[in-house]
Amino acid sequence: MVKKGRWKTEFVVLHRAWSDPFTTKSDFARENADMVAELGFSQLITTLDAHGFGPIWKITPLGLEVLWNFLDLEDDDDDTEEEDSGHRRGSDDLRNGNERGGTG
Repeated sequence: MVKKGRWKTEFVVLHRAWSDPFTTKSDFARENADMVAELGFSQLITTLDAHGFGPIWKITPLGLEVLWNFLDLEDDDDDTEEEDSGHRRGSDDLRNGNERGGTG
């Protein structure tokens, strides 16, 4: 589940910029002005397009990555620890020269 408060607002604004880009003067932009400014400054959303700066806030590739991380957090439960620990073990094994991730 997404954390409440600031993180929830960040998720909502990022999701909206991805699913339904909003204008710089929209009610949504005004109601979330502080978060829009922060996400814009952090280059997670932008008004830049092929023609220069415009009036529409859209998600950036970096913002999309952050949004997907939020969605992963919502979907993850107990099985995340198992997947993560297995991934770490496999990565360590590869660094130690064992391509199959086992000990033999």
